[in-house]
Amino acid sequence: MVASGKADAGRGITADRALSDEAWAQISTDLMDRTGLAKPGSSGMGQGDGVRWIAVRHDVPGAEYVHIVATLATEAGRRITPRNDFYRIGEGCRAAEQTYGLRGTGERDRTAAKRASRAETEKAARAGWETPARVALRREPGRRRRRAGCGGVLRPAA
Repeated sequence: MVASGKADAGRGITADRALSDEAWAQISTDLMDRTGLAKPGSSGMGQGDGVRWIAVRHDVPGAEYVHIVATLATEAGRRITPRNDFYRIGEGCRAAEQTYGLRGTGERDRTAAKRASRAETEKAARAGWETPARVALRREPGRRRRRAGCGGVLRPAA
């Protein structure tokens, strides 16, 4: 489930070298355990408190990858609500990358700048701006002061 530097939170993760079916099975089982959806050693058949899940391997030349699909209910009918599964899968991918000697992916440390929302993007398009305000302000911190009409000088709040 790891890959050429691209881990997509379990939606489709590619390997930069051929891995055996057993390796993909181990990676998939580890990822399901890390997310808390299945217990260690489970086969995806929903035994105990775990959920049913399946890993589908695609072996396209130059792009070997696997998809994992899981139900969000146990065999007993209890609903599962995953928390921070995107980050847990990233951790699992990095662990598998080290184990199998694959190219590494970046860590998800939650410090990246937020993307402009659809509303911000559409507002910028209507106003004829090149970029949304959020992006422009991040690139040019002084621009906010000029737009505010304070001559580039921030005045302390009264």
